[in-house]
Amino acid sequence: SAFPGRFLACKIIDTAKTPPEFSRKFLPREIEILSVISHPHIIHVHAIFHRDTKFYILLRHAENGDLQQFMARNGAVVEGQARSWFRQIVLGLDYLHRLEIAHRDLKCDNVLITSNYNVKISDLGFARRTVDEKGRRAMSSTYCGSLSHIAPEVLRGRPYDPKLSDLWSLGVILFIMLNASKPFDDRHVKRLFEMQSNNRWRFREKVSRGLSPAVKQLVTNLLQPDIKRRWRMELIQGCDWLRPVMRMSIAERKARKQADVEMKKWGLLHGDAERKKGTFWNLFDKSWSKSSSRTSKGLVAIKPYKESEGSHVSTRLADVQGKYPRIKPRVEKLPGKTGHALNKTSPLPSSPSDTLSERRSSSRASVPAGTKQNQADDKE
Repeated sequence: SAFPGRFLACKIIDTAKTPPEFSRKFLPREIEILSVISHPHIIHVHAIFHRDTKFYILLRHAENGDLQQFMARNGAVVEGQARSWFRQIVLGLDYLHRLEIAHRDLKCDNVLITSNYNVKISDLGFARRTVDEKGRRAMSSTYCGSLSHIAPEVLRGRPYDPKLSDLWSLGVILFIMLNASKPFDDRHVKRLFEMQSNNRWRFREKVSRGLSPAVKQLVTNLLQPDIKRRWRMELIQGCDWLRPVMRMSIAERKARKQADVEMKKWGLLHGDAERKKGTFWNLFDKSWSKSSSRTSKGLVAIKPYKESEGSHVSTRLADVQGKYPRIKPRVEKLPGKTGHALNKTSPLPSSPSDTLSERRSSSRASVPAGTKQNQADDKE
């Protein structure tokens, strides 16, 4: 096996059961983006397979489930732990934004918790580039994401900047971590939009008394319906609440540097035919289905790539060999189990007044005593 001793999760996408628009637009985007990203706080993709109408995306398994599941079990997150996790989410999203990629579906379900209690952004099914082939800013017009986390400009039904919408979703995630409930009642779209537009949200009184003014200020400036006044990534990372913990690890600095180097190349090569040979777009060419590369088992030139004996696995996900890409797992430097949890739990309460339970609403969750949050074990 290419992944000895690993527990992996497998995301299966059956194009025969998905809308044509998904197979034509969203799936190629997701695979193309997965082929170029690598960050300690974004879920690690090992390999991608294709057989008949199904795509199989192998991901590392997240032993502690997702953020929503964690809060369903434990209640609100203590502020110190929330700051640690929020910092990691911010760095992961900042990396995507530096690559001109918007997530467009940030929510608690898509924040996974590893065995070391670090978090990773997952599910890039709605992700897209935020510039066009000529390097111009590309607005989004697709209504996507989860209603409880969606920004008011998306609900307006007009073209919007998906990066700014991601920042609104960050605010919702932070609010939910601290309050154990959603900031807005999302049962009725019209009422939801009115509440968003008029800043009609509040922390539960007991929660509010225990929160620092700095974190309240951050939530307020993220849940800002006026996009001109909503805090940008630079202000978020430099705010009073996050600044003390924003010193980056070696892996985090390396990922940011790689993103910046990539974008310098992007300015010259974006949309160039030679660059696209290194992506998955050619997989969706009409001639692909007639390829002679199909094996007797149905795998089409997308196979696990194994390095020579004793060497590390390649850091590239896709390697172009001949006409079609062959998949390589990413580098595995240290042992440990992280990744993707597929099970879902019941949703969080839909309004600030609702709580998970009387017992949970009064508790504040943190990582178990004696557990060390070791980012080194989660290096990707």
